[in-house]
Amino acid sequence: MGTDAELARFELDLGRGASEVEPGQPHVKALLRNILAHAPDFIAIIRPDGRILFLNRVRAGASLESSVGTSVYDYVSSTEAARYRTCLERVIATGEAGVVETEMRFSNGQLAFFENRLSPIREGDRIVALTVIATDITLAKQASLALQESNAKLRMAVDATGIGLWSWEVSSDVVHWEDGMRSIFGFAPGATPAGRDGFLRTVHPEDRQRVAEVIGRGLATGRWEDEYRIVRADGAVRWVIAKGTVLNDAGGPPERVVGAVIDVTDRRRQEEQLRQTQKLEAVGQLTAGIAHNFNNMLMGVLPNIELALERAAPDVAPLLCDAAQAAARAADLVKKLTTAAGRRQPSKRSVESVPDLVDRTVQMCVKTFDRRIAFRTSYDPSCRARVDPSDLEQAILNVLINARDALDNEATAPTITVDVSVVPARSPELPAPYDARGDSVRIHIKDNGHGMSEETLARIYEPFFTTKDVGRGTGLGLATTRAILRECGGWVDCQSSLGGGTTFSFYLPAEAGADASAGTGGGAETLVGGTELVLVIDDEPAIREVVALMLGEAGYSTLTAYSGPAAMALLADPQAAAKVDVVLLDVSMPGMPRRELRNRLRDLVPRAPVIYFTGYGFDAAESSDDVVLEKPASRGQLLEAIRGALDGRAPTEAASNPAARAPAI
Repeated sequence: MGTDAELARFELDLGRGASEVEPGQPHVKALLRNILAHAPDFIAIIRPDGRILFLNRVRAGASLESSVGTSVYDYVSSTEAARYRTCLERVIATGEAGVVETEMRFSNGQLAFFENRLSPIREGDRIVALTVIATDITLAKQASLALQESNAKLRMAVDATGIGLWSWEVSSDVVHWEDGMRSIFGFAPGATPAGRDGFLRTVHPEDRQRVAEVIGRGLATGRWEDEYRIVRADGAVRWVIAKGTVLNDAGGPPERVVGAVIDVTDRRRQEEQLRQTQKLEAVGQLTAGIAHNFNNMLMGVLPNIELALERAAPDVAPLLCDAAQAAARAADLVKKLTTAAGRRQPSKRSVESVPDLVDRTVQMCVKTFDRRIAFRTSYDPSCRARVDPSDLEQAILNVLINARDALDNEATAPTITVDVSVVPARSPELPAPYDARGDSVRIHIKDNGHGMSEETLARIYEPFFTTKDVGRGTGLGLATTRAILRECGGWVDCQSSLGGGTTFSFYLPAEAGADASAGTGGGAETLVGGTELVLVIDDEPAIREVVALMLGEAGYSTLTAYSGPAAMALLADPQAAAKVDVVLLDVSMPGMPRRELRNRLRDLVPRAPVIYFTGYGFDAAESSDDVVLEKPASRGQLLEAIRGALDGRAPTEAASNPAARAPAI
């Protein structure tokens, strides 16, 4: 504790200093004591070693007597004592005032933050003491920490949502780009464009004028929001939503604009995919009705031409072949449309060697494409997947034909590269929408053609969309390809850019096990007849007649009915019902729902298998004994389905291309 002499000396000095300013020393001393007692700060006089000689006041619960004479370091936290001592020693060494922030603990254990301003007290040339003015900044410190925490949370939220923040000093035309903003636009720190015009140069040229007008209106109204395209520093085109808010004095001109940008490219792609899905659903509903009626018509055409060819004179046969080929192409078009719309009967799949299927299709193209086109292939022989062989070959062929067309009139050496490999599960190489639960087989088909624009790439799977000349394509090839891949649990991905060629990637769930037996159909149809009785139920007279004729020539007996009720009337006679060995039933007929008709047939002819005869995609048979036969069917397919149902075996896979079933000269 300070001696009485030391304290008296400081009081005298305090009074002496005041008396030099104002006469009436007792009044001045009283005034100064009053100021010191009520000052909001803690004011102390300390020795160079930190011992307190004078203190203007203490906190509630403490006394001046117990505080004066203690060391200032008794109140400074141990972690900050060194900083306080460094500041004190610097003031003594330099004779200049110093400031240090500290956390201090009072006798009641309470912690508080103080800003300590230290200044020297001289006696001649010596510094004999220091004045300390300690201002309580606890509330300010807590507010600062709370603000820092709030800013940190805001930054985390901004980073998590991918929002880019920016500001624009209107008068000086300075645009400030924050990290998220630079990331969206693809700029490195220090490389961002300057000013409003520099920013506008990052906007897609087709949107630039409109964006400039929106900004101009926003400055007048106080805020704006817009959605437009940008061109990143790497050349990629992205969609963004931008918002801006104008800051200014009331009634004054715009001073500053703050805003945010968020990349919505993925959202727009998802919306486009949803629109495509809805469009496909509408196409599918339309297709179901068209396919049924059109295939019924073709069923009355193709078999009749087939039968007529067997009886035709040599000079008439070529004409009938041309008609058969045209009808078969029409049937193939309907099948592609139903496949693209997801309305066909699920195909029969087996574990196949993918390299074998791919190479079979590639070799066919090598023989038929322009000889200038070079093929580069690489196959991993272990790649197997559960697929419909003819479907996968069709999907590969669709893409190869597109690659061939993209290479027309190319100045550089036209090349198509095809490789088959395994991609491990959870590999970053897998496209995001593809939900691969295990390893995948990937088929890469790449060409070095002219590539596609972003606008064309966004529409390639749209039914009937084509960039080819009239007569060179239906616009269903890629829509069919995507439907085929999805049907077997796979995915198709396309990457393309103008001048950069195009790469299609097929992804299929990998399978282990031996290959299925070789052969994918396309051979001669087997005409196997019999002597059983077939009940034909169809509402189209032409179909009933031609089917009865084909079955009769193969040795079968037939009964025909034009509707469900008519069939029930025929089978009302138990003796007639007992003779029926197999039922050929049209899926869609007026008068009685299919399910009800089938149940009635089960009751009346329980031993006869049912063959569903359908003109459009049909989900599945309703019993393991039932068979589905798609219209239009050739005579061989019809007889095979009848014989297979009677013998209790599944029919073999029908040829995937109706044109291949058309008679040839």
